[in-house]
Amino acid sequence: MHRMLIIPFLTLFALTACAEDPDQAAIDALVKRSLENMVFIEGGSFMMGDVGGPFVDRYGKPGNARRWTASDDDDFVHKVTLDGFYMSRYEVTYQEFDLYTKAKGLSKIKEKYLGEVFRAPELSVSGSTWYQASGFCKWLGEVTGLPFDLPTEAQWEYAARARGKRVLWATNDNTFRWGENIGGGQEGYYPYPPGSWPPNPLGLYDMQGNVSEWVKDWYSWYDWDGQAPDTEFINPAGPPKGVGKVWRGGAIVSPWRIPTVIRGKRKPDMGGDYQGIRCVINTDQPLPVQPRPVTGQPDPVGRVDPDAPR
Repeated sequence: MHRMLIIPFLTLFALTACAEDPDQAAIDALVKRSLENMVFIEGGSFMMGDVGGPFVDRYGKPGNARRWTASDDDDFVHKVTLDGFYMSRYEVTYQEFDLYTKAKGLSKIKEKYLGEVFRAPELSVSGSTWYQASGFCKWLGEVTGLPFDLPTEAQWEYAARARGKRVLWATNDNTFRWGENIGGGQEGYYPYPPGSWPPNPLGLYDMQGNVSEWVKDWYSWYDWDGQAPDTEFINPAGPPKGVGKVWRGGAIVSPWRIPTVIRGKRKPDMGGDYQGIRCVINTDQPLPVQPRPVTGQPDPVGRVDPDAPR
């Protein structure tokens, strides 16, 4: 990923002539909300991978570990430097994704086998393929002229760890308080409206809990190109090929299944029960619509009714 300049943004302000078209009006509203809900992530350097260190477990007991996970694919700790970028504070909802599929003439996601009870418009998309997730973000890029995309794996971890801090839980205070600052009980197993729990210190909601999120990279070991651990990776985008696409975060099957450094993979054409979507804009330049201020409180998005209180 390279530093990018914003292409002149025409769409948002040029569509008023089409306001009579309800679909176009809905797309305009989606564009405006998407830009308002972006959070700027200042660039910087961090050590990516299972850095280990102090933590507080889900029972409030402090601990310290050389490594946080038992996985062996996150122990290649390496320096990564990223340019600044914008990340959506929320996961994509069914309402938003259905607008995309209708605009592109595509089938609704999971319409053949997911019951409506778990497919309410305000819930996070759960079970998209990588191609569907990437397609949605790229479509926002087409509509706006801005460099929308899925986040790279490095961008995702940097943001979840509050700009690369030694953070195990992507909650408001790096603790895991089930049912208090992260979804718990049955809400850990099914999607819920994004923003239902407090965000992490950057203002990003549901980086853990709710659904897992596709990232741009092909899956492989971190040292996929054989570089030494002391190599600095500048804006890495992963290997040129792999055995699947990476997902990060995830639903709460167990707290120890969702540390900020844990990684998963899945074939890009295969949807699952929990794969969701979050987009980035790859620029550090000001956006044509001012993002909303970051708060530290639960902030249900109210996207079924855009005028509903947040």
